[in-house]
Amino acid sequence: MTGWTVLLRGVRHRTGRSLVVLLLAAVAVTAAVLTPAYARAAQQSVLTDTLREAPAYASSVTVKVNGTGDTAAFEPALESSQKADAAIKARPLLHDLVGRPVTTVETEAILPSGELKARYVFRSDLCKLVSVTGDCPTDNDQVIVSDRTAKAHGLDAGDRITLTIGGKTQQREIVGVYTPRDANAPAWGAHGYFREGASPDEQGRTPIDAVFAGSEEDLKYVATAQVALELVYPVRIDDIKLDDADALAKDLEGASLGLLQQELTLSSALPGLLTDAHDDATAIAQTIPVVAVPLLLLVVGVLMLLVASLTEERGPEIALAKLRGYPAGKAARFGLGEVLFLIVLATPVGLVGGLAVAEFAARAVLAAGVHVEVRWEPFAAAVAALVVAFVAAWVGSRRTVRSGVLSLLRRVPHRTGWRAGVGEGVIVALAAAAVVAAWQDRTSSLALLAAPLLALVAGIGVARLLSLGAGARLALARRTGNVASMFAAAQLARRPGRHRVVAVVTVALALLGFSAAAWDVAAQARQTQAELELGAARVYSVGSVDPQLLISAVRTAAPDGSAMPVLRRNGERYAGQPLDIVALPAAQLAKVASWPGHSTADLTRLAGELRPQAAPQAPVTGELSVRVNVTQLGKAGVKLAAMVAVAGAEPRYVTLGTLKSGLRTYSAAVPTGRFVGLALIRPAADSSAITAKLEVLDVKAGGSPVVSFSDEKTWSGAQRGGVTGVTVTTGDTLKVDVQAEGNSDLLVTYVDTPAALPVALSGETPDDNRSGDQFSFLAYAEEPQPFTVVERADALPSVGERGFLMDLDYAVSRAEATTGMPDASRFSAEIWANASAPADLPKRLAAAGVTVLQTRTVEATVDQLGRRAPALAWRLYLLAGVVAAALALGLVLLVARLNATVRRHELAALRVTGVPARVLRRGVRREHLALLGLPVVTGFAVGLLSAWLMLPGMPLVTVGQTTSVSWTPQVGALVFAAAAGLLSLLLAVFVAVRLVRRAAPELLRGDV
Repeated sequence: MTGWTVLLRGVRHRTGRSLVVLLLAAVAVTAAVLTPAYARAAQQSVLTDTLREAPAYASSVTVKVNGTGDTAAFEPALESSQKADAAIKARPLLHDLVGRPVTTVETEAILPSGELKARYVFRSDLCKLVSVTGDCPTDNDQVIVSDRTAKAHGLDAGDRITLTIGGKTQQREIVGVYTPRDANAPAWGAHGYFREGASPDEQGRTPIDAVFAGSEEDLKYVATAQVALELVYPVRIDDIKLDDADALAKDLEGASLGLLQQELTLSSALPGLLTDAHDDATAIAQTIPVVAVPLLLLVVGVLMLLVASLTEERGPEIALAKLRGYPAGKAARFGLGEVLFLIVLATPVGLVGGLAVAEFAARAVLAAGVHVEVRWEPFAAAVAALVVAFVAAWVGSRRTVRSGVLSLLRRVPHRTGWRAGVGEGVIVALAAAAVVAAWQDRTSSLALLAAPLLALVAGIGVARLLSLGAGARLALARRTGNVASMFAAAQLARRPGRHRVVAVVTVALALLGFSAAAWDVAAQARQTQAELELGAARVYSVGSVDPQLLISAVRTAAPDGSAMPVLRRNGERYAGQPLDIVALPAAQLAKVASWPGHSTADLTRLAGELRPQAAPQAPVTGELSVRVNVTQLGKAGVKLAAMVAVAGAEPRYVTLGTLKSGLRTYSAAVPTGRFVGLALIRPAADSSAITAKLEVLDVKAGGSPVVSFSDEKTWSGAQRGGVTGVTVTTGDTLKVDVQAEGNSDLLVTYVDTPAALPVALSGETPDDNRSGDQFSFLAYAEEPQPFTVVERADALPSVGERGFLMDLDYAVSRAEATTGMPDASRFSAEIWANASAPADLPKRLAAAGVTVLQTRTVEATVDQLGRRAPALAWRLYLLAGVVAAALALGLVLLVARLNATVRRHELAALRVTGVPARVLRRGVRREHLALLGLPVVTGFAVGLLSAWLMLPGMPLVTVGQTTSVSWTPQVGALVFAAAAGLLSLLLAVFVAVRLVRRAAPELLRGDV
């Protein structure tokens, strides 16, 4: 009979045991393969998600040039396209990823008849994007206008209109009236073509929707026109693979340098997106050792225990082989052959299983379309697992194979040697060092291993404690005569192999407890981050930053108040750190916004603090008159002007007349706006000191009083840039006392907002006094505005941990009353909506003149954050915890299977001696509750302790950023993990108690 025949017959004879061994080995290989396979898929998922998340115009490649007639902007678009095509074609990777470009040429056109301005545009794909009543323009001198522009300004198909382009007039024929098929379609990009209804500009021209031309030559007739040419190449982002990222970035850089020499500029957000994705991919790669090290140690431990248990079971057979003269090596192969054969057989099974589990995870939680790549890493991991298994088999069986024949026949248990003690001491020392490192710096490499090392220490400690406790309980049970306790304690104290099982179970449950706690904490952190990041259930990024257009459009689109406009100041910093500044209608804060950890009552209270009562606004239009009694005027030529705040512009200074002594009425026609004060304007050449006293009796518009003089908080006096100033005294009339030097304006201001605008602040105050409640900052005006802090918080909705939140109306009103708002490039606009807002809100906004560029929801953001590097890493850790628990459970079942026959005979013998079955059952229950209950509870507790220690220093949501750790009890991974541990314990106890029922005395006669 050959050795192979003996091996195969042994496997067949012990089918149940062989199956368990095969499954355990397969799970071990699966664990080894799962980590690299899942990590690679997760990295690709991060890249794909990052690219998909960006707007289409950001992930495209744009070639553009701006200029007048002497620049490349006036070359035919076809020539520029050929140059760009050549530069892209020279780079095969980039060429394979881009499609055919969309050509856009645009300039500004003025319609003198109605003081209107529009973007005059040629697009090669125009007729695909609009529905036209009439004809789509295809030739020179042909244009189309939007339906709402035509209705608002009396235009129609067939009309001839005059356009002023580059200072020269041109005649065009309206051949059709268009309606965008989808004004929010990504194809329109961020151009903001549809602005009908926006506020007039500083020249008083009213914006209208874009006028589209039939040919690009129409925009280039006038050489002085400022023309912008764009070639937008769409990119097939789903085809960009992880290995392509670096090469693609280099291709873009090379193409950009090549086109610069031809006066063309290549721009794309792809390099920045690729960098962001690379950072996340790197973070995932860095988590692999944190996951792989404890899993590898557990796998090695399980395999060693597996081999040791199987070899010990075959000890008598190995002894007989030695008695028959087999050499030591052949006897060892006889004892190890079945195990090694099963491990080799399990390797391809584990490889396929690891790839299958990773693929299942990819389909379930990663970006759509991302799959596991069949690369060398999983195969290398499987081979490494096989090598490790062979080494573990040699180490685990060495003591049994080297034992003498008598020891093998008597089944003398092996005692722990000094080498094991040294190894345990090294692990304890490393764990102590990791805990100290975590306490000092949780981001250090050693600190990241604190959780698995603590799990190992817990396993060693529980095993030692169980051994010592069992010995003490055995002595006590002997003295008291408690048979059940004596039986349980003897089994635990005299079987060292059980202690190794205890250590493995403790480590596995510690890993499972840590991973489950980390997942739940991270999941809640993602929900909080999403709500805090967005500020509302739905957030629409829009193209227009005109406050008046935003307000009117939102009121039209959501008349029930379920949406509100938000204006964000871009790019502000203080002390080298970014500072987010957000203005919104405070009155709608409680109805629309969401602030994690704060109730509707909290938001209502904050809204009241952000918008306290202020003086009523003073609307004016037409004739404005001011009755003034001048009692002292040391200088001649001082003019009196009314200051009028006009929507979307700087305040207008309207001269009412030259001041003269005595009671007089000064009047003039003013634009539609708000009265915000009076100004004394001195001759530019006169910078000498001035002293004046005057009394303002009334200010009227259309014959009705505009303002009251009774509130001293409403009026203030100052000199713009002067060292002395203006003093005002309120009452029935307004008394003004001027003591000033220099020729700058003297202002008497009517303040219809709080003197210092109230803000809610997160982080330190952006002022020299970092804890002060008063500060000035450049926010919504061209000069610093005064602010007062009414609320402090660790983080604010949509603001985060550094910035402030304020009322939009007060911010805009103060800016329009002082310097006017900065240009639109300083701001970005959003529309916040609650869950009950109309589902078609983007279409309603588009109809009202506001184009939605991007839509974000809390649910989508949570889903997106769930596919970022930290979440994918925690999911990998959770998978590792589940695999660890499965390995431990399999090991427990295998050990129970191996010892079942011997234990049944032991129990049968005890029953023959007169020990009642109920006493045996009680003893078995106590034994297994101690054997498994203590490691399950202790391991889980150590896992939670590790989570408490480590999570504050580990990124939960965003790479490189740590957040405060909080957990709200709810049904999640932690509850399921605890329930699984409890059920496994109960199952093991149930299986063990069944041994008593099957331990019939007849077993001793060989009848059963």
